[in-house]
Formats: sequence, C-alpha cells, structure tokens
Amino acid sequence: MKKIIALLLSLLILLSITGCIGVSKDDDINNIPNIVNMNNMDSEPPMGISPTIFTKETQDLLDLIGDETMFFDIIIDESIKSFTIQTHIFENEKWDSYETMSSTIDHNDLILDSDKSIKNSLNRIGFGFTDVGFNFYEISNNGHSKFETESTIPDFSLFSSSSTETLDTNKTIVAGEEITLYSRIASNDNPWSTGHYNFRNSNCDAGYAVTVTFNDFDLN
Repeated sequence: MKKIIALLLSLLILLSITGCIGVSKDDDINNIPNIVNMNNMDSEPPMGISPTIFTKETQDLLDLIGDETMFFDIIIDESIKSFTIQTHIFENEKWDSYETMSSTIDHNDLILDSDKSIKNSLNRIGFGFTDVGFNFYEISNNGHSKFETESTIPDFSLFSSSSTETLDTNKTIVAGEEITLYSRIASNDNPWSTGHYNFRNSNCDAGYAVTVTFNDFDLN
C-alpha cells in the first residue's frame, strides 16, 4: 500500500511540474487570497513563499490517499543563491536546532515573460512526515528531487493537548530571515503563546518545527 501511495504522490509531483495541478482555469485568481497574480503585474513580482493552491480534483486525490505532504510555491530573484531547511525540537526545556538540508538554487530555471522583463524564478518545495523523519521535495522546471531525512519527532500523544500550525499566507522572502513552515507544540498544563511563527517563545512541554531560510550567498 505504501508503494502505491508513493507512486501516486510521485505522479502528483510530476503533474505539479507541468502546472496541471495548480489553480483551476475556472478559478478567478484575483479572488484567491495570498496568491500573486503575475498576469496583472507591470513589474517583477515580489519575492515570497505561500502555500500551494491545488485544484479541487487534486486536493480530493491527496485527501483520498491520506497524504499530508505540504507544498509551498516560492518566487525568488537572482539575489537569492541558496536555501537551508532546519528542524527544531523542544526537549529538556529548550529548543535545539538541526540543519536538515541545504541547496544551491539553479537560476538557469528562470521564468521569463514574453518580453523577458520578469526574471523571477518560480519553484515549489514540499515536505511530509514519515515514520522516521520526513521527506523533502524540491521542484523546478527541470524536474524534482526527493530527500529522505531521519529526525526525532516528539510523541505528542503523551501530552494532554497540542496545537499545529502551517504557513497559510504569503510571506515575503528576505535574505537571511527564517520563515516557519510548520510547527507543533504540546503541553500538559502550560498555556502557550498564540502564533507558532515565533515558536521559540511558546510556553510548551514539547515541540517540533520546520523552517526555511533563503540566503544571498552560494553554499560552495
């Protein structure tokens, strides 16, 4: 069964590359929140990251196979040279951070409009949890890459309550600034602060977070 789900997810990723599972042609993109409509822009769109908006058919398929992989669209220009994914675990009353993966951005994948005026690279990243960590996906015009990473995730069932948040709006990308993609915090009796985007200030007993930082330098 796991092999079938993996094959279906790979098919969805391939369709994602061709744009077949983005916003439906029947949708009015101007009425969809947090989406940058490049068709209505006279200049380069701002750099940013936002959750991928799938067609209803694609989302129904994802729900059917029970896959909880989260996808995010990114718009960057040539000032961004690389990005770093970090995981953060709250244990022993403190947050510990781990560099999960880093990748140099290939700007040969630039998307240009008809008159070559828009020189922003539009890619997609995604990640989903596994039994031993999570899978990370990097998607570009040339294809996609999958990275399997082991990571210790707290057993949230041991706590009386927990709360999960994912990035659900368009977030401006600034070189060197950390962006929280996902966070889950748990507690037995402590109230936590609202807004996981500043998860380090949350008053919790256990926690797990995934962040991305876009850099203005090469990794080499």
